[in-house]
Amino acid sequence: MESLVFKLLEELVRGSIYLKLAVAAVGGIYLLFKSLRFVPESQLGLKMRFGKVLRHRSGADAGKPIVIHPGWCWLIPHVDTLIKHPVREQPFELKDQRVILKDHSIWVVSAIGFYKISDIYRALFEVNGLDNSVVQSASSKLREVLQGLAGVDELKDVASVSAKLMAAMQDQEKRWGIDVLGFSLVDCAPDASTAKFMTAELMVSMNMKALKAAGINPDKDPMLAGILL
Repeated sequence: MESLVFKLLEELVRGSIYLKLAVAAVGGIYLLFKSLRFVPESQLGLKMRFGKVLRHRSGADAGKPIVIHPGWCWLIPHVDTLIKHPVREQPFELKDQRVILKDHSIWVVSAIGFYKISDIYRALFEVNGLDNSVVQSASSKLREVLQGLAGVDELKDVASVSAKLMAAMQDQEKRWGIDVLGFSLVDCAPDASTAKFMTAELMVSMNMKALKAAGINPDKDPMLAGILL
């Protein structure tokens, strides 16, 4: 396209009025094509001039980046660039995360969350790779919260755990320009060693109850109780 424009400009010097009009029309179309950009629905954009984000010069928003909303916008060719990013709700998933509770039991958990961009400038410039960073941060916060639980009884309180996970993500919300809309456990199971220990503990408890039902007191006759167990 550019080579065609230059060729027509060369002909313009020695051409007729019709050629001059044709060159002007082609030049106008070229500038229009290079100047117009479109931001689709569910996305926001930022206009950059010579590599720097354009900001409001006056008013209540002075100093803040100029956010380009869905629709057409004008750019100065070869001077301005437009960067866009989706701002609709995004899910993130954490699968098979191994965590150790305070009682030293090991659990394999999965979680799911949702976030939405609230500040397009921070989302694009305050973190390298927002989607991946959210997943990595959520994984770290998940381990941090669950490792602070005393045992499985606290782990079963899904509502309380989810509230703690949401609170743990607030720092990233502010720094990265996002709103975390949900973050909760969807699956939880003991690993092989913990499951084996829990099964053995349950069997001992059941056998102790059976001994007491049979009239044998393990505290008074521990040797007999041990043989029967």
